[in-house]
Amino acid sequence: MFPRLGVDGEIVAIRIVKKAKTPLPHSLMLLKGMSPAKGAKAFQPSSKPKVSDPATKGAKPLRQDKSERHKRLRKLILQTIDGTLSGGMAFEFEGFVWAVRPEPEWAKLLGVKSADTISDLIKIPPIQKDYTQVDGTKALLLRVGPPGVPTPRKIANFMRGAFRAKTGRYPKKEEFPLLKVLAEEWPDGLQVEIFKSTLDDWVAFKAGVAIEIEKMKAKGEKAYHRHHGYPSASVICKFRHVALELYVMRLQEDAAQGKSLPSLAIDAFPEIFAHLKPK
Repeated sequence: MFPRLGVDGEIVAIRIVKKAKTPLPHSLMLLKGMSPAKGAKAFQPSSKPKVSDPATKGAKPLRQDKSERHKRLRKLILQTIDGTLSGGMAFEFEGFVWAVRPEPEWAKLLGVKSADTISDLIKIPPIQKDYTQVDGTKALLLRVGPPGVPTPRKIANFMRGAFRAKTGRYPKKEEFPLLKVLAEEWPDGLQVEIFKSTLDDWVAFKAGVAIEIEKMKAKGEKAYHRHHGYPSASVICKFRHVALELYVMRLQEDAAQGKSLPSLAIDAFPEIFAHLKPK
């Protein structure tokens, strides 16, 4: 037996019954003043407990060492931007001021051996990252704060990634400005979904394009039927209204089947889906 405080502060006795051939847990051995049996593996408490950093609110708790590195990196970013830390540069881009340094340089400042550590840390909020050309070279941009509203360039990058995920290749370099056109003209918040929907139903999209071409020819416009066996960003851009109509038709089919629709889609097409708004 060994004493233990009860709920009301009174001392109660706890009897530990050791089953045959079943060793006591290491914690109970310590309480009873016993040593672990020879060869037994003693319990080792974690030397790196997970902690919650207020600055990373909403993210998963980090190990203490990782949390401390993340905190130091945030400080280095702010010092680079305000100029108190030499070597890097502050760079204004799309409404924000960013710190610019190569990943290996961040790793050296932070005292870590690998740039992979930096790649991992900059994925954690409130650090935001981006890339752009600085003096003709692709540069990593870092800042501390909430994410900004996605710009057409960033949305176009998401579309670029969706295109590669679907086809196994990126759109041509000269087609990137066309993706930005889609980001600017399609309803906010739905651009990537419309793009993915078009890629997923390419046969239906081609059929819609064929109908549109016939309409153009009937109006006396120069238009030709061309075979596009694989998705093309330029074709999607040229017939972006067809892609949008196809997306709305799919939403209507989903609504008719009783499926829930994204709130952004309901708000984007109130004349069609206003009856689906929560009352």
